Amino acid sequence: MKHALSIGGIIAVCIIAVPGFWLAHKSRAALEPGILTAQINNLAAGWEAENMPASDRVVNIIISDAQTGSLDKPDKRDSGGEVSGSQTLSDSETLPLADKPPVLKNARVWLKRTFLRKTVSAGANGSLAESLGVTDAVAWTHRGFETASEGEMARELMKAVIKADDAGAEVNIITQGISAAPALQAVRKLKGEARKGRIIAVNKLLALDMNKPTLQKLNPAYFGKFGRPGNLKELVNIWRSPSPPHRVMIELFSQSHKGTWFYADELFPETGLRLINQPEPKATAAERDMLKFVKALVKQNTIIEEVMDNLAEAAKARAEQKKAALASIARAAGADKKEMDDEPEPPDSMAEVKSGRLKEEMTQVTTCNWHDALKYCKEKGGLPTVNELKEMREAECTGAKRADTCNKVYWSSEGINVNIARVVSFYNNQVFVATKRGTNYPYRCAPVKLEK
Repeated sequence: MKHALSIGGIIAVCIIAVPGFWLAHKSRAALEPGILTAQINNLAAGWEAENMPASDRVVNIIISDAQTGSLDKPDKRDSGGEVSGSQTLSDSETLPLADKPPVLKNARVWLKRTFLRKTVSAGANGSLAESLGVTDAVAWTHRGFETASEGEMARELMKAVIKADDAGAEVNIITQGISAAPALQAVRKLKGEARKGRIIAVNKLLALDMNKPTLQKLNPAYFGKFGRPGNLKELVNIWRSPSPPHRVMIELFSQSHKGTWFYADELFPETGLRLINQPEPKATAAERDMLKFVKALVKQNTIIEEVMDNLAEAAKARAEQKKAALASIARAAGADKKEMDDEPEPPDSMAEVKSGRLKEEMTQVTTCNWHDALKYCKEKGGLPTVNELKEMREAECTGAKRADTCNKVYWSSEGINVNIARVVSFYNNQVFVATKRGTNYPYRCAPVKLEK
C-alpha cells in the first residue's frame, strides 16, 4: 500500500511538473529573439544598405508602460492641500507607482509571467512612441512587470544598447513609468564595458513619470545611493508633482547638475510652449507640449544641460522684466520711492528728453516678438547681430559699469531658421535661442552706420 501511495505521489508530481516545465520553457522563449534587438538589427541593415556614416546613426529606444496612466494619481492630501505628516519635499514627490502591490497581485503577476506569457509586449505601440514621432526609433510597450520582470527588461535593454553600439550609433533612451528602473540598471551594468576598443555609453536617458525619490522607493537596495552612471552623459526625470498644484517638474543629472529641479511652467514660455498646471484626472507628464519638449531634447546635437541653463536664465530675465514693468506702473501711480530704489531714475532735465535719450531707454525695455522687433528697427539701423550686442554689453555691463540694460535679454538679427532666432543675455553674456513668434524679448536697434 505504501509503495502504491509513493508511486501515485510520484506520478502526480510528474503530471504537474512536466506541463509546468514545458509552460515555463515556452514562457521564457517569448523573450527571444528580443523585442528591441530585432528592431535594431533592421535599423542597422538599412544604414548599411544606404552606406550611412556612423556619425549620423542614432537609435532612440522608447519604453512605455501601458499601466502608467492608471497609476499616476495624486497622493491623498489633507484639506489644505499640504502633505500630511512630517514628510520632506523629496518624500512628498514620491509617485504612487512606487507603492508595492498586494501580495496576491504580485503572485498572480509572477505566475502569469512564468507560465502563461506569450509575448513581452502589451500588444501594440503605446501612445508615447506614436506621439513622440522621433526618427530612428525602436519601441517596446509593456504592461508593468506582467510581460517581463525588471531583470528581464534590464537584460533586453543591455543587449539593445550593445547592438546599437556595434552599429556605431549614438543611443538615447526614453522611458515611461517604472521602465526607468530597468533602463538605469542596464546602463549601470554596462559601465566599463568596451566593444571594438570603445567604451559603451548612452547619450541621454529621459524618464517620464519618474524621479529620484520614486526610484529609491521602488528599489532601495539598488538606487539607495543614487547618482548618474559614468557611462550616461545626461539623465532627465520628468514628472507631474503629486502635491498641489501638480506642477510638472524636471530633474537634471549631468556633468554640472547633481539632481537640480526645474519647474517646467517657468521654462516653457521661453520655448513658446504652454503647460497646464491643473491636469485632467489621471494626467501624466506625457502631455502634448511636454512631448514636444522631450522630442527637442533627444535631437542628436542638443546638450540638455545647456538647454536647461539657458531656459532658466531666460525665465529669470523674464521675471525681472515683469517686476520692472510692474514697478514702473506703481511709480507712475505715485508709489513710495523706497519701493522703487532698484528702478532707473527718470530724466532730470528736458535736455535728456530732447536729445532722445529717454526715447532710447523706452525702446530698450519694450518687449515684442522677433518679427515686430525687426520691423521696428528697420529704419534705425536694423536689429544688431550677436557680436554687436556683445559689444553693447561690454560697454554697458562690465567692470564697475552697470546700466539698466544689464539684466535683460535682447533679440539679435540672426535667425537660425524660419522659427528660431538667437538672443543675447546682458546678464551673463550667454547666447541662446528662442521662438520668433512665441516669445517676447526687449530689442535694441543697431547703431546707424554712416557712409564714408
